[in-house]
This record gives sequence, structure tokens and C-alpha cells, in this order.
Amino acid sequence: MIGRIAAAIRSVLHLCYEFYILQAVLLLLSSAVGGLVVWWRSGEISAKISKGDLLAVIAAEFLGLLIGIAIFLSWRQRVNSDFKAVTTSENILDGKLQSTECQIIQLQQRENRRASVQGGFRVFAEECSRCDVLIFEYLFFRSGGLERVPRQDIEMARTHITTNVENILRDLASILTFETGHPCATSVKLLERQADVAPSDWPVQTVARDPNSRAARPLIAPLPPNRVKDNSANVHIILNGFDHYCSDDLMALQKLVQYNNSYGNFYQHYNATMVVPIPMFAKTEDPVLIHGLLCADNLSGGLANDTCKRYMQQFAYRLTAMYHRIDRLAAR
Repeated sequence: MIGRIAAAIRSVLHLCYEFYILQAVLLLLSSAVGGLVVWWRSGEISAKISKGDLLAVIAAEFLGLLIGIAIFLSWRQRVNSDFKAVTTSENILDGKLQSTECQIIQLQQRENRRASVQGGFRVFAEECSRCDVLIFEYLFFRSGGLERVPRQDIEMARTHITTNVENILRDLASILTFETGHPCATSVKLLERQADVAPSDWPVQTVARDPNSRAARPLIAPLPPNRVKDNSANVHIILNGFDHYCSDDLMALQKLVQYNNSYGNFYQHYNATMVVPIPMFAKTEDPVLIHGLLCADNLSGGLANDTCKRYMQQFAYRLTAMYHRIDRLAAR
């Protein structure tokens, strides 16, 4: 596009250049012809006008000749300067375009490397979580069950688990706030499995929040928990099996009847969200192999991207180990 504009400018300047050359040539020719006529008919003219008037006519013709030469030289210099400016501008633009293309390629390569590294961290987080589960099983169940574990040890373990969950949510909220540039809140929602109820009607209860959002958005214990089918993110992940749900404008989706939330005033606290499942490693016939959902949200957006999703998945695997412990310790 820029090359076409530069070519059009060059064409216009060429036309101007040729036009002023033609004008200067015509002026030179007219001056020369006028001088020849005056010289050729000088005898006849001198009989009718005085010698001083004749000299004035010749001087006028000579002055016109000089003016024509001056116009020609002036416009030639100006057009050449314009040509140089256009060429320089085009070269600068070409250079900038090439530089921008190089920067785009470098950014793409950097993003690909970043995605690869973060993907590797997600796998690493999964493996660490699996190891954590195995170590926990060995430490607490190697001697035949929780019955032989002192009660104070179990209570201490539960306290540490609660603290770890809070730290995980705090750190994730801090990372997402930095990544998006907007204050983010994080929370955990757990499924309450019921054997005689369809998964779409299972209750989903918010059980933990990051410290900052917990003060402004306390856990809604007095209200009944919503069901899986009452929230679009729940349905998308728990029933339809997707690995995440995200949007940077939930109110727009709600207006299009593409988002459902049983809490009608959600927009007072957030309008963007990213939700991922908290995987479950237990060997079971349960059709839904997740503990619950890890949720992040804010009012301004910036969450609906792969970078935030990868961060969420890494932290979700850390929560897997925590909620595996909670489930196993619940027997005592």
C-alpha cells in the first residue's frame, strides 16, 4: 500500500516536472521569437518609435528570457528535491516495515518459546502433584489407615492444607493481576457429589477465596449452593468436558443469552473470568474426574488468553494435591 502511494506521488511530480519544463521552453521560445521579430523589423519600428523605446522593448524581451531561465532552474531544483524527499521517505518506510516485520517474528518466536516453557511447567506441575499424592498416601496410610495416626497430626495436616490453599489462591491472584494489569480475584468451587442425583444437579459450593477478595466477597454460606447447570462455566467444563472456560465480557454474553449465572449481581464484582478444572487422580468409576473448579475473575478483562489459562492449569494441579489430602482426611 505504501509503495503504491509513493509511486503515485512520483508520477505526479514527473508530470509537474515535465509541465514546467514545457512552460519554460515556451517562454524561452517566445522571448527568442520576439527578439528576432524586433531585430528583423527594427528599421520599420525605428521609423515609428524612438530609439529609447526600441531599447526598452529589447530589454523587456531579454528580461523575459532571464525570467524563463530562472523559472526553469528553480522548478528543476524543487522537483529534484521533492524526488529526493519521496525516495528517502519510501526508504525509511520500507526500513520501518522490515524492522516491524522482524519485531513481529521475534515476538512470535518468543511467545512460542514462552508457551513451550509454560506447557512444560504444566506437565511438571502435574507430575509434582502426583508425587505429592503418593507421598501423602505413604506417610498417612502405610501403617494400615488413619486410625493409627494421632488426632493432633491430622488436625495439624488440615491446618497446613487450608493455609496452602490460601497461599496458592493469593499467589495466583497476584500473578494474574500482573499479567492482565487489573486487580484479579481467585476462588475454589467444589462439587458435592450425590449418588442419586444427576451430575447437572450436583451442588457447587465456593469454599475458598484469595485473602484480598475474601474481605469484599465473603463466602456465601447462608445461600444454597448453585447447581452445575446454573452456571455456564460449570456446564462447559463439568458436563461438556472442556479444559477451560473464559470470557472478557460476560455481560455482553448474557445479553446474547450465551451466559448463565445464578447470582444475578455478579457484574458488581466481575465481568471477565477464566475457569479451569481441578483434576482428580483417584481411580474411580466417577464420570466426573475433577474435585471442582479453580476460578479467576476481574472487572476489566485480559483473562481470556492462553497465558492466563496455562497459569491457571499449573496452579490447579497444585490444588489437586491439596484436595486429595482433604478427601482422604475426611474419613477421620
